[in-house]
Amino acid sequence: MLFDNPSPHYIIKIQEGIYAACKGAGYQFVIEHVSINCGEVTADIDRMLINRRLDGLVLTPPVIDCRPALSAIEAHNIRYVRISPGEFPARSSSVNTNDEVGQHQ
Repeated sequence: MLFDNPSPHYIIKIQEGIYAACKGAGYQFVIEHVSINCGEVTADIDRMLINRRLDGLVLTPPVIDCRPALSAIEAHNIRYVRISPGEFPARSSSVNTNDEVGQHQ
């Protein structure tokens, strides 16, 4: 999972769900923080993907809409899924939420 989100409550909930899904499918869950505003996001992702053998990635906001991050991942032919992308939704597989319905439950 790649994340750059200052909300610890949000990230913990996402991590719990991804961890459970990975464990149930026999995969190991790896968490990596990237800073999309530092100008080094492409180099950081390149280093991570070169040094790890990954079957796929889950991207959380705001990484989901970071063009340099998506391009770096795609250059390595790594499958990825984005959680609630706001931009270019057809670029990859995604999981979306309905916030309006969620706030009433």
